[in-house]
Amino acid sequence: MVAIKVVLVLGLAVLAVVDSRPNWQQLRERFLQQFLDGNAADYSQFAHVQQRLARHRTRLARRNRTVTPDEETAAQLIQQIHAQDTDKEETFDDIAKINDAVKEFMYQNDIILTEEQANALINDDDDNDNRPKRQAQIGIQFPKNQWTVGSPIPYTFSPSISTSTRALIRLAVQFWQDNTCLTFSEDGSGSNRLYFNKGSGCYSFVGRIFSAKQQEVSIGNGCELFGIITHEIGHALGFFHTMSRYDRDGYVSIQYKNIGTKYRDQFDKGTMATNNNYNVEYDWGSVMHYPEANGRVGSPIEILSRQAAYQRTMGNRIAPSFDDILLMNRYYGCINRCTTGANCQNGGFRNSKNCNICICPSGFGGTTCNTRANPENGASNCGATVTATSTYKTLSGQVGSSDSSTLNRAMACHWHIQAPAGQFVEVRVTSISGTCSQGCAYGCTEIKHQGFTRTGARTTQNLAVVSAYSYHNIQRFILQYRAVTSGGAPSPGKSPPDHSPLLNDSCTDNIG
Repeated sequence: MVAIKVVLVLGLAVLAVVDSRPNWQQLRERFLQQFLDGNAADYSQFAHVQQRLARHRTRLARRNRTVTPDEETAAQLIQQIHAQDTDKEETFDDIAKINDAVKEFMYQNDIILTEEQANALINDDDDNDNRPKRQAQIGIQFPKNQWTVGSPIPYTFSPSISTSTRALIRLAVQFWQDNTCLTFSEDGSGSNRLYFNKGSGCYSFVGRIFSAKQQEVSIGNGCELFGIITHEIGHALGFFHTMSRYDRDGYVSIQYKNIGTKYRDQFDKGTMATNNNYNVEYDWGSVMHYPEANGRVGSPIEILSRQAAYQRTMGNRIAPSFDDILLMNRYYGCINRCTTGANCQNGGFRNSKNCNICICPSGFGGTTCNTRANPENGASNCGATVTATSTYKTLSGQVGSSDSSTLNRAMACHWHIQAPAGQFVEVRVTSISGTCSQGCAYGCTEIKHQGFTRTGARTTQNLAVVSAYSYHNIQRFILQYRAVTSGGAPSPGKSPPDHSPLLNDSCTDNIG
């Protein structure tokens, strides 16, 4: 592999593995050795990298980050409630936890920066005390860091990637190909390629790195989940994290007291000058968003949603959300390739590879997104469309398999609840059960009422869409619904952190 100038925070550790050391130390040393052998031009670059990111983290630690007493109280309450579910929890480590041993080498937990990017980071600190992180890249390197639409993106596998993980990676690559104007070619030719390797965690460069013939996307132990792999490919295609958007403070509150000062760069945010979200709304359910906490269910809350209904939506690892797909299509100009074609409904947009069909928000299907979506990824005999009346009715459903294995793709089923014209759907959740994990990673039940493009929460409108997802075991729900003559929904913007609805929120009521 040709040398890449890589920005890493290095602990200048001796590279000998000592059996008495904890496993995380061995992982750090293995990671460092791999990069010294395969990715760095020389050791001096690593020293430069350490100085840059260490300087940046020191500056972040000195800044005064305030959290209101109400937000702090809400975060503590949520932690206490979720701690009651630890006996129901299926162990799941998200990216930040998987990368614990090596995250000091990363920016925002799982991003490898080039030397040029690190220099830009520090220069921005010097210029205006803002960090240039954005959900989709812009700045002096844009659009040079984009892949070329019309030229397949070559990718290849390291021998360290198992057969089963290769199959998962192919599914993730196919997802982005099916839902954008980008194409990929396994073992294809080209001056740049993605190199999938079993490294010491889950991590990637951001965007196309022209100084390298190949750039690593690491799918290490614990990263073998469709949602995590599509997250890392999202980075390689040019995405930063959703919670680094310049407007994120209107939607989430970062609980800095629960975050070590050394790793507050996880929550850097961009500015309007460096962050272009292409008019795509903030989505708590983006696959590029981190969950509420790092660790097991009941760990200290690091991200507090300003709308209580979305607290457990964060950390989606089912698949990229509709808003993720829309943003990628706008970022690469795919959205402009169809000037005529299908008349998409319910927020859908034309598929640039076939303008006569639409890419639909979750829960919707058909050529124009005007029907309920069929069961997905092996699910069957589930889903329905029901009509709400003035009397409460009960709706129950389930999806998944009693098999204890974790599926390559989450099964999904969808239900539509329709109220008469001019009326609204009111929903009361009786129970929701399934495999409990941080971020509801193994499964969730999602209820959408207001806008159908954003990942769901509890609101009211004349159509309710209920979707159940499961990677592992069976996801079940029971709810009551009726039609009412008045309704409403919380506005999507900044609002007081009223988390009282979460008093009953648990892994047996895990609205995604």
